[in-house]
Amino acid sequence: MSTLIDSARRALESGNLATAITDASRLLRREPENSAALTICAQAYLQLHDTTNAAKALSTILKIEPSTDWALNALADIYFCAGHFQQADVLLRKALTVNWENLDAHLLIGRLMSERNELSAGEYHMRQALSLNPEHAAAHADLALNLTQQGLTDEAHEHYAAAHKLAPENVRIAAYWSKLFELCGDLDRAERLLRKVESTAAADVDLLRASFDARTGKTEYAMRILGGNSNIGGDALLERGRLYDRLEDYDRAWADFEAANRWFREHTPAVNYNPAAVEDFFGKLKRFFVGATISQLPVADVRRGTPQPIFIVGSPRSGTTMLEQMLISHSSVEPGGELPFLADLRAFSEVVIPGATFPDNLRQTFFGDKRHVATLFRDFYLAHAEERGLLRRSEGYFTDKMPFNEVYIPVLRMAFPKAPIIHIVRNPLDVCVSMFANKLNHGFNCAYRIEDIAHHLLAVHELHGHYREQMPTNEIVVQYETFVRDQKNETQRLLDAAGLPFEDACINFHETKRYAPTPSYATVSEAVSARAVGRHVHYRTQLRSFAETVRPLLKAHGYDHG
Repeated sequence: MSTLIDSARRALESGNLATAITDASRLLRREPENSAALTICAQAYLQLHDTTNAAKALSTILKIEPSTDWALNALADIYFCAGHFQQADVLLRKALTVNWENLDAHLLIGRLMSERNELSAGEYHMRQALSLNPEHAAAHADLALNLTQQGLTDEAHEHYAAAHKLAPENVRIAAYWSKLFELCGDLDRAERLLRKVESTAAADVDLLRASFDARTGKTEYAMRILGGNSNIGGDALLERGRLYDRLEDYDRAWADFEAANRWFREHTPAVNYNPAAVEDFFGKLKRFFVGATISQLPVADVRRGTPQPIFIVGSPRSGTTMLEQMLISHSSVEPGGELPFLADLRAFSEVVIPGATFPDNLRQTFFGDKRHVATLFRDFYLAHAEERGLLRRSEGYFTDKMPFNEVYIPVLRMAFPKAPIIHIVRNPLDVCVSMFANKLNHGFNCAYRIEDIAHHLLAVHELHGHYREQMPTNEIVVQYETFVRDQKNETQRLLDAAGLPFEDACINFHETKRYAPTPSYATVSEAVSARAVGRHVHYRTQLRSFAETVRPLLKAHGYDHG
């Protein structure tokens, strides 16, 4: 037996992976729980990128010895790359429980949390990894990406610089640092870094170069990189589709949008939208949140001496980033970005009010011994805002522009009964096109098929309409098309409604030196224009079969003329 395992080890070390697997498998037929043979098989399969067989071997190892941290890390990584975040999460928490100094587990759970938009939590684990090894280039790079997603670009630059110093030949670090310079508008530095790495054959570098050229108006150069390539992934297909759109070749643009979203669905099964599950959940919300029930829900007092949220609700790509940039240009408002805390109250409620699922568990708040739950909701939200650094002041506001937050308006009003809510609406057909042309995970992953986008827009609209019939939502409604045509008066109206004095900076918000971490980052760095109004007319043929689904939205918001 020892001869066979020694042979398998030598084969693995020399890169003869097939022989390593064969020798180890021979031993496993006699001893199915031989840890050494299972380890050799797992490591060989991992090097071969055979994740199916690697996962089987790793699972067997963990059945024999559940605290094997490297196996926990490796299996979690397989689940994470496949989009099975919950399974990865369970394994990584176990790995860190077994060994808190497991650097790889900290890094991977940090990436996982960042992917789920739990940015402060992800940042914490990446910093833990760096505390274990301050010279770890990947940890610096991962933290830089996380900080970029939070809009903390100055510190992100510091960590990219540290990563680049530690690994100067690492193409991806240099390329993504270049992207940060581009996001911040320092196009010269971005160009210089790209030139250093673009001689490589890395596909992600080609995509970054094409994206940079598109940003700087060099559409033809960008198309030379992506135009003739038939073997590209989802992100590159979306970029090429947007290039075709810019070149007014709308049929090819739509074909690329479809191909990109099909690629995402096939390579990440977790992004598939479940319309039946959405209808079931929204149905529960409609049945519970009716006038008689809502009137019995407790509401929290305003926490004094603390900045308060301004909620910007609406669909993705409807102008939420534009309104946020306008508001955060005001001296009294800090940028919060897309905060997931309202949706997180759903799970939190089931912790503090066990025994039933949300929203039915909220019935317990009708009783005197559970009235404090509204205050818990408020403080849960503000505690997470504090983690993001949004409560540094003793007064003022911060923004929360998470799309589709209107789904949770009754809970929002429990926690923040007086907070401004700005609801922006845009032609739903323009929204459909723009969502389909960008990689988005909002709305239960509805953006990967155009019919799912249409379904979700209508479902949210109907639920939102139900709330308005059952309670005073006290929203400020703004129409995207009106705002871009009459920016000054609309800005004045919104600031008045939010109780903020007018400031000229709110009109010139495109001059604000802040990266908006959304697909609109480049658009909001330019003066307001109406060029995106009516974008859907170029895709009438492709949208024809879905236009009827959103007809109620068109009618409700005055877009059904013509």
